[in-house]
Amino acid sequence: LVAGVSHNSQVVLFGQSTAEFCTNTGAQDFPYSRVQGSTINWGLAARWSIGTIGDDLVYLAKNKRGEVQVVRLVGYQVQVISTPDMSTAINAYSTTSDASAFSYIKGGHDFYQINFPTAGKSWVFDGLTGIWSELQSGTDGGRDLGECAAQFNSKTYVSDYATGKIYSLDLDTYTDNGATIVRELASRHVFSETQLKVYRVWLDIETGVGNAADPDPQVMLSVSKDGGHTFGTERLMAMGATGQYTRRCYLNRLGQAYDWVFRFRISSPVKVVIMGGWLSTESNSKDNFIAPVPRQAA
Repeated sequence: LVAGVSHNSQVVLFGQSTAEFCTNTGAQDFPYSRVQGSTINWGLAARWSIGTIGDDLVYLAKNKRGEVQVVRLVGYQVQVISTPDMSTAINAYSTTSDASAFSYIKGGHDFYQINFPTAGKSWVFDGLTGIWSELQSGTDGGRDLGECAAQFNSKTYVSDYATGKIYSLDLDTYTDNGATIVRELASRHVFSETQLKVYRVWLDIETGVGNAADPDPQVMLSVSKDGGHTFGTERLMAMGATGQYTRRCYLNRLGQAYDWVFRFRISSPVKVVIMGGWLSTESNSKDNFIAPVPRQAA
């Protein structure tokens, strides 16, 4: 037995490679009895990795076939929610058994965050969109500061793993306790069998968000023309000073290539809301088209 938790009026008992459920039968001597046919072949790979999304348990799991994955327990059914890319990354860590996790709701989004202390990495899952993101604190590539969370007076408080300080998660605060937050978004590959000319990259972002800390915030764009292996020099796109709500965030004449990847970075301490992005392109076959990216709040 690795851990036991109370969930949805049942007790879930996690072993190393299996889990089983017990329910309260009302018996006098010992009220709990195993639910027949409920055993699942996914155990708990890290004791402190249990969190929730909605009414479902989420945890770092392992079965008898080997690799660890993050799973969501829906009733007695297991759904793997870690992506192949994420699973490849976390299984390359030297240690995963020390992972810890916590859950919280912010801005209508249900989040599950898991930290890997030995590897110095943090990941967060958005239960509303189903998207994973890697979290970092500061600019040195280290893990996120948050170690565990608690709810009090409709606020979410998190502890700093390094100092023990207590922070409040606040959507209107744009630094990590004064430290720079770097937001990075990379596009999917844009590929063509012939040379693809990119005339304009337009980022659909809320503009006019400059403030006293940074009156003229910028988006840094770097482009890869070799499938994401290397990126060129960063170019700047203005997000707009305070009140410049009609400002458009774009760059022209980026050249041509077969396989494009676009990487956007924002380090300004300002509000960041990204809805999508577009490319104005032309292939050597002279087919003009606009390639939209679906709108999504970031």
